[in-house]
Amino acid sequence: MKKITCQNCKHTETIKELDSRKNLKMFMTKTYFDFEEGLESRRGLVVYVVICFSCKHFTLFAKKLFGVEYFETFKYNSSRELDCGLHARPYQIFSLVYNMVHDINFSGSFGHMIKELEKMKRQLDAGG
Repeated sequence: MKKITCQNCKHTETIKELDSRKNLKMFMTKTYFDFEEGLESRRGLVVYVVICFSCKHFTLFAKKLFGVEYFETFKYNSSRELDCGLHARPYQIFSLVYNMVHDINFSGSFGHMIKELEKMKRQLDAGG
């Protein structure tokens, strides 16, 4: 089975279980991002965003022919610019995922994830 690992705390989950377990420690979604002009091979790249609820870090990666390519791992509330050339700051990526989850209105087995995102948002809104 394919697994995904948090590049910060090394927590690992089976990808297949990410959409079915009630007490998941990670969430993964895919989105499209544009990178800096000089990275032409990465324009419009499908990027997966993994949230590790254990350490509150996000990891960006893309599929490769024989595995994955990790771009960057960062704390969700960081205000620094990303090193990978992505035209977004960490809090913008958090907002994107947060809004997507609420727009889709995940429920049931994703209730735990929504609660974790709500806690993270409250911390972000409080300045920390």
